[in-house]
Amino acid sequence: MGVVLAAVGVCSWALSSPVGHGVVSEASSSLEPEPDPVVVRTSSREQVLAVSATGLLLAGQVLNSAGNPEPKVEVRGCGAPVLTDKEGRFAMEVPPGGCVLWPQRVDGVLPTEGRRVEVSGRAGERLEVTLELPEYPQGFIGVFLGISGDANRVVSVVPGSRAESEGVRPGHEVLTMDGENVRVLDAAALWSRLRGDAGTTLRLTLRKPDGSEYEVALSRELVGE
Repeated sequence: MGVVLAAVGVCSWALSSPVGHGVVSEASSSLEPEPDPVVVRTSSREQVLAVSATGLLLAGQVLNSAGNPEPKVEVRGCGAPVLTDKEGRFAMEVPPGGCVLWPQRVDGVLPTEGRRVEVSGRAGERLEVTLELPEYPQGFIGVFLGISGDANRVVSVVPGSRAESEGVRPGHEVLTMDGENVRVLDAAALWSRLRGDAGTTLRLTLRKPDGSEYEVALSRELVGE
């Protein structure tokens, strides 16, 4: 889906002009914007935010990859985190300049982050942005890996997980993931393979300390639920 700005469209960036109407400042006799308030609906109340003369207002919506609103997820990165309302909408005032913004949902006990987006603007401006999260809850196979020399070894296994019941233990070396040699994967790629849509499966080939090898198919499950 990508980043969406209300005034521009898909995969584009633009800053709106300051919202509101002009008033004359007695101190300077110059025309200055007097911003209109922004109303953010929540399940229990209405929160009114106004664009101050020194702040940048970020407002928008968090959607999943299917285009559905994501309620009660955090928007992080530009100041204190804020929660989206039942329609996935949010608003936050941040210092002018640049910052990085992203949505975060908790699937089970593990955080799922959306794409990080760089935003920038001037004081008194309002920027509309749409953020995206994966459509489905993200699961985890329950195995944590660490690099030991040139090998990727199991560091710990989540108690009660399918991995534990299939005999995966700390010290076992992971050789392949879905048939691909793990030595060609960096740390970020390895972690992304361990996680994925809940209910999907990852096939591993592992080697025990005695040199024997075995294969196992592990489903990605919500951890902590």
